[in-house]
Amino acid sequence: MNKKIITLSALLFALPSITLTSCQGVEKKLEIAAMPTRVEYYRYETFDPSGLIVNASEYRGDSLIKSDSITDYNITFKDSGKVVDETTVFTETGTEILLSINKEGYDSAEFSIKVENVSGVRQEIEIVSLPETHYQPGETFSSEGLSLILVTTFRTINDGQKKVSTVLTDYELTIDSEEADGYKLPMDTCRIPVTITATDYDGDEIEATFGVFVLRQEVDGPTIYKDDTIQLADDNNSLTVSINGFKDTSASDKGYYSPEEVELGSTFYDYSKHSYDNWKYAPSYSDEGTQQTPLLVVPVIVPGYETMATDNNWDIIKKVFFGDSADMKFESLHSYYYKSSNGKLDITGTITDFYYADDESSFFHSSTIKETQIATLAQECADWAKDIYDLNLQDYDSDKDGLIDAMWLVYIGPKSSNYNAYWAFSSTTMAQGDINNPKVNNYGWCGFDFLTTHSEQFANEDSHVVIHETGHMLGLNDYYSYSYSSYGPLGRIDMMDNNVGDQNGYSKMMLGWTKPYIAYGNCEITIPTSLHENAVIVIPYDGKTYEQNKDGKYIFNPFDEYLLLEFYVPDDLNELDYDYYDVKTIKDFGLRVYHVDNRLAHQKNGKWSFYENPDDGITDVSGNRNTIISNTETNSGDAYGYGESYYTGIPESANRFDEIRWITQNNTYLNQYYDINRNPDILFKTGDNFTLNTYRSQFNNDGFNCGKEFTSSFTVKEIKYQA
Repeated sequence: MNKKIITLSALLFALPSITLTSCQGVEKKLEIAAMPTRVEYYRYETFDPSGLIVNASEYRGDSLIKSDSITDYNITFKDSGKVVDETTVFTETGTEILLSINKEGYDSAEFSIKVENVSGVRQEIEIVSLPETHYQPGETFSSEGLSLILVTTFRTINDGQKKVSTVLTDYELTIDSEEADGYKLPMDTCRIPVTITATDYDGDEIEATFGVFVLRQEVDGPTIYKDDTIQLADDNNSLTVSINGFKDTSASDKGYYSPEEVELGSTFYDYSKHSYDNWKYAPSYSDEGTQQTPLLVVPVIVPGYETMATDNNWDIIKKVFFGDSADMKFESLHSYYYKSSNGKLDITGTITDFYYADDESSFFHSSTIKETQIATLAQECADWAKDIYDLNLQDYDSDKDGLIDAMWLVYIGPKSSNYNAYWAFSSTTMAQGDINNPKVNNYGWCGFDFLTTHSEQFANEDSHVVIHETGHMLGLNDYYSYSYSSYGPLGRIDMMDNNVGDQNGYSKMMLGWTKPYIAYGNCEITIPTSLHENAVIVIPYDGKTYEQNKDGKYIFNPFDEYLLLEFYVPDDLNELDYDYYDVKTIKDFGLRVYHVDNRLAHQKNGKWSFYENPDDGITDVSGNRNTIISNTETNSGDAYGYGESYYTGIPESANRFDEIRWITQNNTYLNQYYDINRNPDILFKTGDNFTLNTYRSQFNNDGFNCGKEFTSSFTVKEIKYQA
């Protein structure tokens, strides 16, 4: 068979005509359309890709087929292949570090950055948010919610100090060297440190700590403390005074207004609503019966004294504030004020667990602390108590003025010293009210050592200091002189003078607990002892008159000048302090006489002046800010400026005025060194007579400060006293 051979050339001629072209492939590569904004860094700074624009391009030969901007690429270090993103911290330095831009199927692109070294490096852990930090006894710890950053601070040649923060995710949590998560907390109240351990960018181990707290108890609002052991005064002792000599009097009736006929025109609580320093006092009385005033008490642990956060110390604080009368060597704060007010003031409240100030309050790390910082701490503690216990702070605002009635901070820390703010005092934050979220305005501050070591007689339950300072929080002033230690207007025998005994009759009246008998003509008045309510007599200057309210009661303005008389007895709250400190109450009985001058001064056009008519001070609605006469004189060494002449416009002579001054029967000038129990004749006894002429040496300018005449006199007619 013949085979037919067809050559390629013949085949080509046999097929249709075809045009041949080159079969070149498509090249894909990444291209940098715009460089990053930053290509120069310092060590420890993080990569910033902002400004970088990357195109994915396709070429055939030299011809660009298409080019699109993309974001689905990654960046790596060229030498190691390690991914670079916004969390990457540059720890290596060099003149040129190559970065590679990569996308599968495309040739990579490259660019270089420069990383310069730094000096003075400090790296530390910073806590952004904490997990749950408060637990009930026996619960287990969980770190859920903990967020950390690593803060690196360094110096550079050109930019000075810089700080860089990066999220920290690689760390360990331990409690007592055990893994923290799932750790079972103890059954006792305490603060437990949780340790955070991490490795910094230089490979060094660093630590930080935070505290978790085992709560003592749940707190859901103020507690009303029922104390069946409190016994109010129940005696028939009395004192009768015969009052005569009123000038130009035409009185033909009994010559006095009884307490039932009198209405107090104002009290210290009312005064604080328009006082110069915006200190809003706690409510001390109620027109409807017993006033329940809540305290928010927070024990504050000063850094370095954590071991003192014991159940025993907490129990001491509770006992001092709210212990039963029968269980106390003196009284608790609660039982004292219930007794002194004859049941008109019932202090309720809450004592929280220990507040560890080092976690929140950086100023505690200094050797001293200032009063302004304590004001900040007071609000801080209130916010903490609200958050931890889910308290409604409106429950601590009994008068609904947007302010917590009163807050107490008991610091557990350094020994108290009157050379800095580690002392005992009360003050105001000057905060304005917030009805929906009451703020702290009125607060007390006292060291735990005042409760435990300030007197041997009352060791481990001494309430005297907190009682005195709470008196300030209710509106009472100090009755000693800040300027002159040798002068004592009340002879240091008073709770608001040297922290001893009962509140006097003037203080009780100014707190709304008692109403006075007011003499306006010749009369005889019989009063019970000072342990009872409605047990004071007011004798005004000549010509004083009183308006009547719609119910026919006579409105008495206690912010005026007058004599006030009470029947002092050495019983109950007075008896308990015969041997307290170096000053003792009187082991005698009789009429105690006070010269009161607490007229209000008001400010106008930058100057101060007394109201021409003292009654205008309690009815003034013009917005004037008022201040009160004090028992302190201003001098060059008085940094506080509490004396009258401190207020521009008030004459220098007013410096000698006292809010309250004890007029002694034996015309003795009282001072802190006067031993009253060796000289008991300072009280007026049966048959003793008072005239201004006889006792003018105990008055300024031989008479009343206001310049009004005082022509009346009195005689103690009878004293009935059975101890």
